[in-house]
Amino acid sequence: MASPALTIYRILLGLIVTLSLVFLAGTAYWFFFQRGNEAIAVLGTQGTPETNGERIFTGIGRMRLSTAEPQPAMVILTVNFPYSSGDRAFAEELATRVRDFRDITGDYFLSVNSQELIDKSEEEIKTELLEAFNSILRLGSIQTLFFNDFLILE
Repeated sequence: MASPALTIYRILLGLIVTLSLVFLAGTAYWFFFQRGNEAIAVLGTQGTPETNGERIFTGIGRMRLSTAEPQPAMVILTVNFPYSSGDRAFAEELATRVRDFRDITGDYFLSVNSQELIDKSEEEIKTELLEAFNSILRLGSIQTLFFNDFLILE
């Protein structure tokens, strides 16, 4: 007959092995079946309603940008745009291009002064940014840009 200490040791060893197997199985399940959903989280689209198979890309966020003057004005801008919710590859490309979109937007506003921004219509600015955004995309294109915020503070 085994001693009580040996019995407790075997029970604890069995529990540790069982818990380890459950942990490994859960990790394997996540790795193979759930991992692809991360791109949607990166996009910042949680809670965004889906309309006609489209979602709104909000991953660029609000930006505070300077203009091209010695005493620069500040531009506060939030850029969003619709994309097809069914095109997973394009959604993932958008998620990986957030830094590029922010850089393009920052460079654009650094190349103009506040008076030029005031003289241009919002549609002209959107068109120029849209062309620049689409020039770096390979798996699809953006059709429309929306500015939620567009303020020029001098």
